[in-house]
Amino acid sequence: MILASHQAGYPQVREILRWARSIKATLREGLTARELVEQSVEVRRMIRAAAWGYYSTIRIGRSEHTASVTWSTPIRVVKGDQPPILEGKPYLKTNFQRGRFSRTLYTPSTLCIEVGEDWPPLRALCQTS
Repeated sequence: MILASHQAGYPQVREILRWARSIKATLREGLTARELVEQSVEVRRMIRAAAWGYYSTIRIGRSEHTASVTWSTPIRVVKGDQPPILEGKPYLKTNFQRGRFSRTLYTPSTLCIEVGEDWPPLRALCQTS
């Protein structure tokens, strides 16, 4: 739509126009939503930007860790049309100590962004390819 309105003569912001051209250049014929997310850096950036601002917190005992969406947060495509949201818990490193006994417990991260394969912006990209 951005490129079509530019061709029709409507003014566009240069950076957005460049972004739209880069997405169009990465699209290939017949890709599913999952394949599109796996293959296109620009689509992953769009999804992460839409999920920006979500936080997740984990607490075990007195230890606590809060994390948010970053540019490296994994993306999982699920069924449905849900917008990008942050799911799971971040990692946590907890130190237990009582007298001479001490132990460090590592809880791995399950944090990821979930987006529906029929989310309207993602579906539109699949239809234009």
